[in-house]
Amino acid sequence: FLFFLFFPFVFYFLAFPLYISFFSALPPLPVGLHVINVMFLVVLMLESVLFEFLQYLQAVNEITAQSQAEHVWGHDGPDAELYGLAPNYGCCTANFNQGWPKFANMLYFSVGDKGVAVGAYAPSVANFGSGVTVEVNTSYPFEDTVNIIVTTPYPLPLYVRIPGWAHENQVAVNTSVLGTAPNGTMHKISLPAGHSTVRLTFFPTVRLEQWYGKGSVSVHRGALMYSLPITGNYTVLHTYPYDSRDYQVQPLDQWKFALDTSAFNYSQPGYVAGSAPFNHTDWACSVDASVRSFDAWPLEKGSAGAPPQGPVCTQSGCGTARSARLVPYGGTDLRISEFPIA
Repeated sequence: FLFFLFFPFVFYFLAFPLYISFFSALPPLPVGLHVINVMFLVVLMLESVLFEFLQYLQAVNEITAQSQAEHVWGHDGPDAELYGLAPNYGCCTANFNQGWPKFANMLYFSVGDKGVAVGAYAPSVANFGSGVTVEVNTSYPFEDTVNIIVTTPYPLPLYVRIPGWAHENQVAVNTSVLGTAPNGTMHKISLPAGHSTVRLTFFPTVRLEQWYGKGSVSVHRGALMYSLPITGNYTVLHTYPYDSRDYQVQPLDQWKFALDTSAFNYSQPGYVAGSAPFNHTDWACSVDASVRSFDAWPLEKGSAGAPPQGPVCTQSGCGTARSARLVPYGGTDLRISEFPIA
């Protein structure tokens, strides 16, 4: 199990300045990927879809969100995993709203050769002065294409981030395909004066990433990690002005599953403009997988213990294989994200 301790001001005032400093020397270090992970995973998970409540601590494998006198986290109080107005401590309530504005402010960078760098992808427009504007049109990370529209009165070096997972990609400018860019780099494209449209197309596959333990994996595609959502029973514990509430969430579903890693099926219905990006229904993308239930996954102080070392279905009895839909981690309240291998 892995917990993210979330102090927003630590990330916003330390991680982002580091991100800026790394962009002074291209290509950047992997901190860029960590910024994306924090925004698409941690920040999204800590907030409700309508910003009605938040969470102080979260777990990759979170099977309950309730007050726990005895708990696996070390230094925070029993309410740290509740969803609410200010569970455990009020710093997140005061600071969580800074995440998205500061993320937006760090999408673009000026480069020392009078160029422009696009460090992360989100629908946005930036005016660099002197007649240079850059606009990004995309539904990333729910689609695999990014269109960057550049207007410049002079030839302009444009740097675009090619994610580390994007081994297969295509870079095109207007109607000309330039080829494949090295993954894990800030790729330079020399643009002429005038209007240019740069089109990045990524061809990610479903991949497995191993955590600290052996024989357990998480499922990823592109910038997103995918989780098995657990249906929860929501109980209101406290009510505050303006309809703010504290909730405990207890599981209604089985959560002890091992993952069959032999086959995955990715589907992408697509993001519907205007909807909540990480809603709990009508997923913009998902991964269908096969899982098998098994009982030998212990609890530890009310939380899911470390996943047993896999393959587990050769060591103990497992249930028959069943299909499971894995959805973006950022839109779940209870979930399993680190699976033992069946």
